[in-house]
Amino acid sequence: MGKNRKQRIRGKGKRWIGSIVGLVCIVSLNGCSLAAPEAEAKSGEDRLIGAFITAEYLDLYDLEGYLRDHGNLLTGGGEVTMPRDPEYDGRLYAQIDQSRGSNDWEISFGGVSGEYMLYACDPSEDESHRMCLCTDGICDIDTNTNIMDDGAEYGISGTIYVLPGQEDEGATYYANPVYQTAEGEIYAVSGQGFQNGGDSPEGAVFSTTLNEETVFTVNGKTKTETNNVTVHYAVMARPLRITLCQMNQDHQVVKQEVYRPGELPEKIVAEPGTSYILTETEKEKASGEKIVSRALTEYDPDQESFLETFYALDQGIVCKTETEVDWGR
Repeated sequence: MGKNRKQRIRGKGKRWIGSIVGLVCIVSLNGCSLAAPEAEAKSGEDRLIGAFITAEYLDLYDLEGYLRDHGNLLTGGGEVTMPRDPEYDGRLYAQIDQSRGSNDWEISFGGVSGEYMLYACDPSEDESHRMCLCTDGICDIDTNTNIMDDGAEYGISGTIYVLPGQEDEGATYYANPVYQTAEGEIYAVSGQGFQNGGDSPEGAVFSTTLNEETVFTVNGKTKTETNNVTVHYAVMARPLRITLCQMNQDHQVVKQEVYRPGELPEKIVAEPGTSYILTETEKEKASGEKIVSRALTEYDPDQESFLETFYALDQGIVCKTETEVDWGR
C-alpha cells in the first residue's frame, strides 16, 4: 500500500463510535474443524507497539507442523482448538532501515503489502522514549505517553479512510498486532479482521482496539506497563476532482484552480486580498452517484494554515495530503 512518511501528530484524542466485525477462520480437514488459535498476551520483554493493517489474512501459524506433532488429537472428530504455542505461532519480522536517523525509520514487512502505525522504542534511547512511525494510508495520528511511579501508559491511534465496498460483501482489513523486543526487533502476528460492508455510507466510522498490560519488577517494586493501539476505519467516497477557490472578504472568487486528487502542491501562495480558501471535492459513491464535500480555511495570523485533501490508493485505501498556505502577509 503506502510508504513511510512524517505526519503532524495531534496530542489530543477524538471520541469515536463504531462497531467491530471479528472474523474467525475455520479450516476443514477429514470431517474435523480446527478453530483459529485464541489470542494470548505476550510475555517477557516484548511490547505491543502498533498494528500492521493488511487486506489479506496474515496466516503465520504453522498448521502443518502442529498437525504433524499432534495429529492424534484429530482422530476422535469434532472441533479442536489449537493453543498459541510459541513453537508454532509464526512471526513476520520487519526489516528496519535506520539510515535516516532516529525518529525516521523505514519499516517493511518483507513482501507483504499493508499500512502500519507504530509507537516504537529506539534501543539507543531511554526506554520511555517512543517515536511514531506510519505509512501514507494512516491519517489523524494521536499518541499518548503517561509516566507514573508505578508504571507507564503508552497509546497510539490512527484512522484509515476506506472506499465504500464495491460489492455486497464489501472489503476486509486485518489489524495485525505488532510487537518489539528488548533488542529492538519488530514483528507482526496474525490479527482479526474488520469488514467494510458494501452498503457502508460516507462518513461511517468503525474502530478496533488492541491493548496489553505487562507487569515487571524494578528494584523490588512491581510496576505495570500498558500499551493501547486503536485503529479507526472511516468510510469515504472516491475523490475525483478538487477545486480550490480563493475568496475575498466580499465572498468573490479571487482565483480558482482545479487539481486531480493527489496532485496538489506542497505549498500555495494566496493571492492579495484572499480572506479564505474554499476546498471543493467531487467524489463518487460505490453506486456511481456523484457527491460534493466542501471545507473552508480562513486566514489566521496566529497559526499555520493547511488544506487537507484526499486521493485513493490501492486496496481501497484513501490517503490524506496537506498543502501549506502562504497568505503572503
